Amino acid sequence: MADEVEDLRAKLAQLRARLEGEPQLPAETRALLDQVLADIERLPRGERADATLSRRLSEAALEFEGKHPTLSGAVGSVIDALSRMGI
Repeated sequence: MADEVEDLRAKLAQLRARLEGEPQLPAETRALLDQVLADIERLPRGERADATLSRRLSEAALEFEGKHPTLSGAVGSVIDALSRMGI
């Protein structure tokens, strides 16, 4: 499980870096992602996962697919890491 947590942390850092590289991202979308990422970052500290966490992240990835493919890929990586953790 420790390897999975470290992988998740790395994916989150990559996604945060990609977000910083997308200044034209709408404020509403950025706020949604910031909230989901904050929720995810609490997970390795033992807090429970919100049942909608993966769904919200998946919806965000779909929203980015056309206009922000690099960001969409980074979101997908986080989703994969969560899936490997059973979330």
